[in-house]
Amino acid sequence: MLATQRALIGVIRRFVESVQSVPRASWTSGQAQARLGLLSSYWTDFLANHVELVTDSANLPPDAYPASCYHDTEAAYLEAMGLLYDVQTQLNPMEPGPPNRRDSAGPSIGLTGSSNSRLPRIDIPVFSGRREDWESFRDLFGALVHRDDQLSDVEKLYYLKAHVRGDASAALDSLQITAPSYATAWGLLEERYEHRRLLVSDHITALFNLPHLTRESASGLQSLLDTIERHRDQLQALGRPVDHWDDWFVIRAACCMDSITRREWEIETERLGKDSESGREVLPTYQNLTDFIRRRCRSLATFEGIHPEPHQSQSRNNRSSSSSKYRSVKALVSQSPACAHCGGSHYLGRCEQFVKLDLSSRRALVTRLRLCFNCLRPNHMVWNCPSNSTCSTCQKDHHSLLHEPSRKRSSEDHMVHDSPKRQRIHVQPSSAEVDSPPSS
Repeated sequence: MLATQRALIGVIRRFVESVQSVPRASWTSGQAQARLGLLSSYWTDFLANHVELVTDSANLPPDAYPASCYHDTEAAYLEAMGLLYDVQTQLNPMEPGPPNRRDSAGPSIGLTGSSNSRLPRIDIPVFSGRREDWESFRDLFGALVHRDDQLSDVEKLYYLKAHVRGDASAALDSLQITAPSYATAWGLLEERYEHRRLLVSDHITALFNLPHLTRESASGLQSLLDTIERHRDQLQALGRPVDHWDDWFVIRAACCMDSITRREWEIETERLGKDSESGREVLPTYQNLTDFIRRRCRSLATFEGIHPEPHQSQSRNNRSSSSSKYRSVKALVSQSPACAHCGGSHYLGRCEQFVKLDLSSRRALVTRLRLCFNCLRPNHMVWNCPSNSTCSTCQKDHHSLLHEPSRKRSSEDHMVHDSPKRQRIHVQPSSAEVDSPPSS
């Protein structure tokens, strides 16, 4: 379920990015309608999974499904829905609404009876009951239901109660579905959530809490810009003079950039030069900032497409190397199951007879049997041994059972058996290998 939800989050975010990338002039009514339906189906599946995950949260690992997953996905969904509805309204300004059902009473809003008596489905995001989600819900519900003169108040109340959750739903629980109750219900929600001062505070706080980017990323930088613009637009809708706050928005955004992008931004601002009349330095505007970030996002997206992230390539290489080494060691083990000294079904290093031998006898036996002085296995030598193990006493490239306490070591041992810097070369084991490293 968790994997499915993560996949849905990725699908919704990519869908939203795709919708945002289409110029307004390129849309057709059919395209907008098709995308509305598809996005709604994604959101329905996402909500169903969300409910199950929250219900079963006690069985999930910590931070496996943080609240930000839902909030960020919901914000992206609402933004795309709003854009698509705007496009549809622009393309079909005189499109008729659903049939008039003013004569509808109880049965008219229910889900029983013939299909003709059912209310048309309207895709409205569910209001969570959180204050920060109120404005988006209010605007969409207002455009699609509240100001639709072809819907009766009974129908509007049905839609309203069906699309609120949490505290908002609790506030409407006591209301019966009757025509006079709709104005009461809408007034209750406005009274509860229309706190202009608190809404402004929420948006300013969110801008202060913007995440700081730690590395270059087209998606991270685009997300930063989208978040700033969303809160800026909401503040403007609340009547705040955001057009005069350029300096604040510019500095706030710059503080959240990764170090490389921040340096590029500083270079960009230097190019603005000085005012020809006053001779004073020209300060960057909010428009300068957004233009720079959009260019930067395009450049990074192009670069990331050509050059995958290094840590991903390195990770793949490491996995490949580890897998190769594992296969090499496994092959060696499978090819030498019997003890080279006594013929038993154990590793030479665990052979009691071999361990009881004195050091010189053990070294002589390994040399005579042409075994690796590091892992005590056949078919290769120290210089290409696939094992990462070394002597536990001196950490050099020989087995601990072959460690010689004396500082005086023969030149042969130094050259052949105890090469301190052996090359990690993985080769196919072969009886044709020689017991000396390749000449340089």
